[in-house]
Amino acid sequence: MSRALKKSGAYSKSKPETASGIRPGMLIVPRLLLFVALGVSAYLAWVSFSHGALAGCGPESDCDRVLQSRWSRWFGVPVSFFAVLVDALTLWGTFSLGGASEVARARGGYAATLGSMLILGAGLWFVALQVAAVGICPYCMTAHGAGMIAAIVLLFA
Repeated sequence: MSRALKKSGAYSKSKPETASGIRPGMLIVPRLLLFVALGVSAYLAWVSFSHGALAGCGPESDCDRVLQSRWSRWFGVPVSFFAVLVDALTLWGTFSLGGASEVARARGGYAATLGSMLILGAGLWFVALQVAAVGICPYCMTAHGAGMIAAIVLLFA
């Protein structure tokens, strides 16, 4: 767009965009989904660290099998803890996209992109693993589903 058109206001009727080129309204859905994924992942991490039981899941349920499987920990740390970190990084990135400085916006874009790719890759892996080998945990599927939808929206935005 030329400077003359910007000054004349010819594009003033279009929807406003953040400096990153993403409309602010486009970020509401991925942020909400990332909050859901973050909350569920934090709950799963807490239950895993405390060796407790998930609400609504019995000792022989698919949820219990998933949380006790060899795939549920990486170097002794519950994988849901890593999910909390990646979800938080991605969520932070979405809020930094509208930052005041160009450096802040760039960092937010990198964080949102990297986090989205990690969420999408891990989500595909763990969903396939649950379906094929371990059993389906509704909590895990909620976290993965919300995170993967948010990641897809962010990557295509």
